[in-house]
Amino acid sequence: MNETNKQLITLIQEGKTLNQIANNLKLSHKQIYMRLRNLRLQGFDYIREYFYDGNIRYSPINLNDNTNKEISLITKSTDQQITIMLISDIHLGSIYDRIDLLNKVYDYCLQNNIHIIINAGDIVDGINIGLKKRHTSFDEQIDYALKNYPLDPSILNFICLGNHDMDYYQNNNQDLSTLLYNYRHDLISLGYSVGSINIKNEKLFVKHHISGYKPDKIPNGNLILLGHSHKASICYNGNLSIHIPALCDIKSIDRLESPGATLMTISFENGFFKTGFFQQFIIDNSFHTVNEFRCDILPNRTIKRDNQILFEMNKYGQYIKQKKK
Repeated sequence: MNETNKQLITLIQEGKTLNQIANNLKLSHKQIYMRLRNLRLQGFDYIREYFYDGNIRYSPINLNDNTNKEISLITKSTDQQITIMLISDIHLGSIYDRIDLLNKVYDYCLQNNIHIIINAGDIVDGINIGLKKRHTSFDEQIDYALKNYPLDPSILNFICLGNHDMDYYQNNNQDLSTLLYNYRHDLISLGYSVGSINIKNEKLFVKHHISGYKPDKIPNGNLILLGHSHKASICYNGNLSIHIPALCDIKSIDRLESPGATLMTISFENGFFKTGFFQQFIIDNSFHTVNEFRCDILPNRTIKRDNQILFEMNKYGQYIKQKKK
């Protein structure tokens, strides 16, 4: 084992964060990821702890700890609210992808001290689903996605993989979740179709529909972030459901909305969700706020307003308030 890898192991054992390790060893995050991947081949593996400030800390795996598979976002006890950027359906590899807008999302986050992005799925386009491709092989799409998805040492992405992401596994036996785990520690897979993140005393769910795939059902009385529909809406349907617009130029059949994103700010009371503020953006050369919505999040964990749509974007890119019972 070379001296740099020995130093890397020592710094991990000392509890140093990824940014501290990078500064100490004068290595980029990608260089550290690659060294950790090679160390895994030698039997050295670590769990990752993710922090609200965008940092990562590595710890030796406790073989007796069954919670290793759960993903948590670690906040300070003094953090009484968190702000997270929500994106979905970027479809990298399609001719409709907008990597330029994804870079603008990163720029916005950096300018506004936002360190966490949640991506609700379809980060790549796949090969066998009927959209025009910029990259026509699995290897080309994966290489394009890993190299061009922005990387900043202060930003983490939590990703629920969708039906286009599943295309890799169904047709080429490649697990995108494993690829992200090995090559991009800042792109954190929550699994396919349904994933969750522990935040304080809460569990935040992220969902993306995959036909024929049956994940565990999410119980009522939860906050769910949803991709796949390519439209922005907020509704109560047993849960508080936030549909995230697509960040690409693929249009829904009955919609003409522009690419967009959602900024979510959640406040806490005794470690539980209290209120939510959702700011909907359309993105072109800049961010345009097209709707804002504030609500109590799941009061008493009882949803009494089933099937009530609070707002939804129409085909002209304008927001309309609707109520459906």
